[in-house]
Amino acid sequence: MSRPFDIDLLMNFLAVVDSGGFTAAARETNSTQATVSAKIARLEQQSGQRLLERNRRGLLRRTREGEVIEQMARDILRLQQMARRRLEELPVSGTVRIGMSDDFATGRRLTSLLGKFSARFPLACLDVRIVNGETSLKLLDDGKIDFALFKTEGMFPTGSTELWRERLVWVGGTGFASLMEEEEIRLITFDPPCCYRSRAIDALKRAGRRWRIVYVSPSLAGVHAALAANLGLTLLPASLVTSEIRSVAGSELPPAGMVGFGFLNRPNLSCPAAITFGDFLQKMHPHPLSGNRVFDSDPSHHAPSPLE
Repeated sequence: MSRPFDIDLLMNFLAVVDSGGFTAAARETNSTQATVSAKIARLEQQSGQRLLERNRRGLLRRTREGEVIEQMARDILRLQQMARRRLEELPVSGTVRIGMSDDFATGRRLTSLLGKFSARFPLACLDVRIVNGETSLKLLDDGKIDFALFKTEGMFPTGSTELWRERLVWVGGTGFASLMEEEEIRLITFDPPCCYRSRAIDALKRAGRRWRIVYVSPSLAGVHAALAANLGLTLLPASLVTSEIRSVAGSELPPAGMVGFGFLNRPNLSCPAAITFGDFLQKMHPHPLSGNRVFDSDPSHHAPSPLE
């Protein structure tokens, strides 16, 4: 049995056809020319046919096979839109199974998104599992959850969708000034692997600052409690700063760049609530990615990290 065409590749092909070129298609899809070109190559590999060619004047045009693929792609997308409209006419019910880490579940950004979804679709149930990124991806592969939310300091995996990017800030308790007077930075961290932890350590090493880990917690509540008790400093996204802790702004601590937040979903979702939730996230943050790297102001930070 032949493998079905990838919807993402078909949408990329239509973007090239409708815009007239790879560069324009890259702008429209929020991607790069290299990514657009690679997706065309993958679609040609799937179809076993050459779909685009250039005429004598160098203009891009479809081959006969390309015209067939174009019509098929438009029919598929039209049916997909029709199915979505039909689903939107029905009350959305069912359970959406989501895996995420503790900082996702506690942070204001995601809880706000989940609140908007629940208000819009009150019959849908959100089944949230608080696990680390590695466990979340395994649950997704095993079909035990529908969506795996993750953060990364390196590459977004192909097929994932970016939710947002945030700059990391150094934070401490209200009495952090006394900690800044010490020669050795006292670090509060999450359990490894954790990109906040690795970024903090890497930034201090590059700046030549001495440091030691004094407190490790598996939860954001534990990290916040340790900060409030003035046990040390840590690195967090700005959205996780609360009234009990302070951003150590204007200090001599080195910048640590940004982290990206995104999600992967299980293919072939069948539950109406899960399908609707995926559409909801796409509409809120329509940035499907193909290995795009998180922007980092520090060019020395090259090594991608695992998803968390």
